[in-house]
Amino acid sequence: MFHRLWKDNLPALRKSTLNIRTWSRESMTVLRSFRASIQYRNISHENSMYSYCGRGQPLLGRAWFRPLNIDLNVPARQVSASEVRTPKGNGWHRIVGKYASAFQPSLGQYKRPPIHIELILGARARFFKCRPVPLALIDRVKEQIERLDKRGSLEAILWSDWASPVVIAMKKGGEIRLCGDYSATVNLVSRKDVYPLPTVPEMMTTLSGGAWFSKLDLMET
Repeated sequence: MFHRLWKDNLPALRKSTLNIRTWSRESMTVLRSFRASIQYRNISHENSMYSYCGRGQPLLGRAWFRPLNIDLNVPARQVSASEVRTPKGNGWHRIVGKYASAFQPSLGQYKRPPIHIELILGARARFFKCRPVPLALIDRVKEQIERLDKRGSLEAILWSDWASPVVIAMKKGGEIRLCGDYSATVNLVSRKDVYPLPTVPEMMTTLSGGAWFSKLDLMET
């Protein structure tokens, strides 16, 4: 693309140490940089441009937006709800009755086929001992483990090739949450699904104009 745009008069190229990443956090190899002047409508501006190894259309960096008076702000309205009203009609009764198990206050149960985690070639099991618990939290940790055991969220075992330590997260009300620290175990040897997650501004733009919203609480999954 660089040689096609400037085939008649190639600009002087300079070395560049700029690190560029795509929207999906993939690294791009920058070859050289050069100065160029761009005209957008009736505004002209000179700035640095970068030549990278890869295919695709030329990209305009954020450093050009303000000089060229390009505004990407999406109009947004701030709203607040003073009351929560129950939907009129009997439609929601039919939905609750049809999916009664999903609306139970108790813990749900996954009944589908077992979930398989794809490991990289040559992966070996990693076992880490438990971390010491602060004395002030021992009783609360025991109560939490007993509660999860009675509810069926935990299952006692005698041995395992894999073991991850627990991280204790404090809630606002003084309660605790037990979280497994998989950063040093399965996360190191599992294959990651590469999927570009939307940013907060993109999600807010998608929700613009909506009237009905729901909240999915996964506090104890």
